[in-house]
Amino acid sequence: MAGLLLLTACGSAEPAEATATVMFGGDACGYAGASTFDTGTELTIKVINGSEQSFGFSVWKVPDGTTFDDIQSQGMLTVGGEGENMRGILRPGSVDRELMVVLDESGTWGMDCFQLDGLTAPSDGYAAVVVEVR
Repeated sequence: MAGLLLLTACGSAEPAEATATVMFGGDACGYAGASTFDTGTELTIKVINGSEQSFGFSVWKVPDGTTFDDIQSQGMLTVGGEGENMRGILRPGSVDRELMVVLDESGTWGMDCFQLDGLTAPSDGYAAVVVEVR
């Protein structure tokens, strides 16, 4: 009696990985990286301080169709809404750092650099980029 052996793949594919760089220059926040990602991508962002100032960095799921100018003129807190839309943050500091964020939802995402007035209130925000996740 012959036997039959069936082999099937188990589990799921590894999530996509990507890297990007953000540089804060004191009065602007620049971005070097892709503009489109697949849902589930693990994005590692190297955040570089090109100034003498302390700053923070955040990544938000923003309303679809949000533009760079929307974030720059209105601020990320206004555009992004409350904290439930924030997917990653680096508190203000002056050293180079890395942040890993999972882009877990399709649509428009925004990134920004910010400085604080006092301990918690953002005083200045600088849009870095708006990307699309599909």
